[in-house]
Amino acid sequence: MRHLVLAMASLFGAATAASAQDAGARAALDAVAQRCPALDIGGCGYPGESATGNEDDVTAGSLDGDHAQLVADCSGEGNGGALRSVYTYDVDLARCRATVTYTGYEQQHDVPFDSVFQVFGLTSPPRTPLPSPPGVPFRPNDPAFAGTQLALVPPRPATPTTITRGDFIVASTMMSAQPATPGLPAAEPASYLSITELHAIGATPSPRPVGPGPFLRAFRLTAGITAPTEQLRVGDFTVLGSSECIAVAHRPSATFRRVLCTPTELTWIGGDAGVAIATASPDGWGDERIEVIAIDLANGTAHHVDLVRASDDDAGLEDGAEVRVRSGALVVTAGGATHRIALTDLLAALRASAASPAPPPRTTP
Repeated sequence: MRHLVLAMASLFGAATAASAQDAGARAALDAVAQRCPALDIGGCGYPGESATGNEDDVTAGSLDGDHAQLVADCSGEGNGGALRSVYTYDVDLARCRATVTYTGYEQQHDVPFDSVFQVFGLTSPPRTPLPSPPGVPFRPNDPAFAGTQLALVPPRPATPTTITRGDFIVASTMMSAQPATPGLPAAEPASYLSITELHAIGATPSPRPVGPGPFLRAFRLTAGITAPTEQLRVGDFTVLGSSECIAVAHRPSATFRRVLCTPTELTWIGGDAGVAIATASPDGWGDERIEVIAIDLANGTAHHVDLVRASDDDAGLEDGAEVRVRSGALVVTAGGATHRIALTDLLAALRASAASPAPPPRTTP
């Protein structure tokens, strides 16, 4: 599974202003120029670069008494998706105090779990009150935010377990499991988390941001999760999916588990013997391998299954290979050969992997 990473427009290609300046932008820029001429507003940079000095990048704005707000939309297209990069300037015209808020994320698959809301001071002291993030406050360990938390917390790794069939090795790694919850998964609202809250749930905050002024505050933003719909039935289990998250419902007990949140669009190809199988096509980031996701339905765990050639661990399932579920087996056709892996064997490998936590990564003193 690939997690979305914060990407700035200027790192992945040229970004241009979304449109010409509107009347509100021109009025706000004129007011700042007349009342606070020392302030330098505008620009499409990224944290670490100057975001000032080019007012032509300001495309929208408003003027409300002594408060001027200006927006520089620096979004553009990059590898694999649209890059969201917006600077919002808030200016106190009476005191000539200002802040700039950077909101940035990659909109690939419309799941910006790694978007950020960062506030910097353009003056000392800055304008107050400081800008607040959009959405609702995230509540750690609350079932109403279970999918969001699953998306934010790194999966628990496990020791890979291998099965050799023909020229392929099957290796599985563990994803996070969640407890069974009564009912069915619901939609989750857009929310925001502080750095302290990210630490509290085991997520890794972004590095301390650097921007066009002193750093004041930062939050991680989530775009919310839509309610999943039925994708596949295997025995007593129903796989439920949306564009953001996958859940498994156990019909006899009327409970469900969130098992996976991924920006990768999955295609469910079948299931049997307590396992559901999905594939993901190449994502356009230079990796042309077909990914396979296997769900251990009874235990509510998702596994990323690597199908690589035993003779060359860099040769995976290139685009054009075929993966199917037929007669209780995972059938892989590639390179002119067909290999069958019984789903009972695959399930045993998944559970062996889950039972063997991976050793902690080595650290360099």
